[in-house]
Amino acid sequence: MLSEREDAYGREIYDCYRGKNSYEIVERDDGYIDISSGSPD
Repeated sequence: MLSEREDAYGREIYDCYRGKNSYEIVERDDGYIDISSGSPD
């Protein structure tokens, strides 16, 4: 089993499930980096 520090995506999903604020940072193959809200408002 992975720890909290090893499974960032799983932690994001779990935090959203628990109602906590979370965010997601995505880097595409072309180098574009974006940050978005990982949880619905």
